[in-house]
Formats: sequence, C-alpha cells, structure tokens
Amino acid sequence: MATTVSQIDVWRAARSEHQNLEFKEAKTQFDNRKLYKYCVALANEGGGHLLLGIEDQPPRKVVGTAAFNDPVDMAATMDRNDRIRACYQHCCLRYVMNEKMTNQSLRERFNLPEDKVASVSQIIAATVDAGKIKLADPTQTSTRYRSYVPFWA
Repeated sequence: MATTVSQIDVWRAARSEHQNLEFKEAKTQFDNRKLYKYCVALANEGGGHLLLGIEDQPPRKVVGTAAFNDPVDMAATMDRNDRIRACYQHCCLRYVMNEKMTNQSLRERFNLPEDKVASVSQIIAATVDAGKIKLADPTQTSTRYRSYVPFWA
C-alpha cells in the first residue's frame, strides 16, 4: 500500500513521534548505520514509518532531503537479501533476557503472515551469518524447532 501525501500530513500533525513513527530532517546527509538502527528499532516495535526530509519538531516543516544521491538506484543495486544483511550487520534484534527467538516469535514480532516464512528464514540466516545471533542449543538437529539467542548470551 502506497503512502499518500494526505497520510504524511496526518503523521506530521501528530503531537509527537512514537515507537512507530520517526521524523528526521536529513537535509544533506544521513548516516547509513543510523538508518539501519532506526529500521531495526521500528521492526522491533512491529513496524512503523521513518520519514526523512521532515523536521522532527512541530510543526514538522517539510525541508526535503538530499541524504541519498539516488535512492532508486541504491535500491536497484541491492537485492532484498543484501538490504537485510546490511541492516543486520550493523544492528541486532532486541533481546529480552531469557527470551529465545524462533521463526514463530520473529514472525509475530515483525507482524508477518504465515506465508512469509521464507522472509523470516532469510532474516535469521543473514543474522547468523553476520554473527549477531547463534543457536540457543547447538546440539539441536531439527531446523523446525531451532531457537536463537544474541551472540553475547
């Protein structure tokens, strides 16, 4: 579903930013690492919107952004897996003590329907490859019931 100008105006009129809505002025630049962290933070809260080129303080004037020279080209040169890997190489999933991440818990956290199992598997594989999570029980042989913990746990 495409975001409309009227929807952006509704968000701009909100009293404040919140866990699912973030504005960044980003007139001339925006650090990719910060971008990745914001994306993961929003994902950890079940999704949301990060709007660049809009002041984060009311009245939230639209200032435009040149943070990325050619975002369409940037998106075209990286496939979805590369974007996921880039994001998780710089960040890791929020971890609540003693919580083990599973395919099911990640689907619930990211509000993904059952038919998006492959997306969760790609996220897990990229995150394991990046060394951000590891198997909770390395002796577990069943891929269906594997659970994961952050690399520091």
